[in-house]
Amino acid sequence: MTPDNMLFTQTASEFVAGADRQIKEGKYVRGELFLKAAKRFFPPGGEILDYGCGPGRIAVLLARSGFRVQGVDPASGMLREATAQNLSGLDVGFALIPEKGCTLPLAAFDGVVCSSVIEYVPSATDLLAAFRHTLRPAGVLILTYANKLSLWRQYARWRYPRASHLAFQKHIWTFRQARSELRRAGFALLEGPIYLESPFDRRPLCGWLSDLAASGTLGLVAARRLP
Repeated sequence: MTPDNMLFTQTASEFVAGADRQIKEGKYVRGELFLKAAKRFFPPGGEILDYGCGPGRIAVLLARSGFRVQGVDPASGMLREATAQNLSGLDVGFALIPEKGCTLPLAAFDGVVCSSVIEYVPSATDLLAAFRHTLRPAGVLILTYANKLSLWRQYARWRYPRASHLAFQKHIWTFRQARSELRRAGFALLEGPIYLESPFDRRPLCGWLSDLAASGTLGLVAARRLP
């Protein structure tokens, strides 16, 4: 198991506790943003790949909205949390990505969601190419990228210099860099960036501050596969 996968396996229960608390309080901003974009850009009942699904909270949100979802992740601990959910009546499944990666099937999905993954992979170019390969014509990719302009990200790196998940991040982009990578991989931007994941997300009166490039640690974009 690679060091980053080991980290995510070891911290799965902690990660899940935080996400479930946000869901219970109606403040799961990340999931809400992915779901809103999915409803806008994916066909009703479409087949969706959740790549790097983690504990499967976003996958279940999508499945509850009528999408058919396949979640995959390289961290076994995360998948244990994903399959421990109540999946009754939902068209959703979870599978482990092999240590050496996996070859995604050709033109198999109407949409791909990818939350907090691309910043960790060895090659962002290869991953985007794989997403284009597995999307059907005019399929849509919804992903988040690590926002280079976030002051909160810079503070976190200073405040928590030993934070392992920050140390494992390889690709930290501005929006212009993210858009350039998508274009190079054969995608056309549809929406974004929408910034998220700052302390302001869960404060109703200050939530608008997360929308600023200087605040949100992640940027969410939607892009359509070009012919």
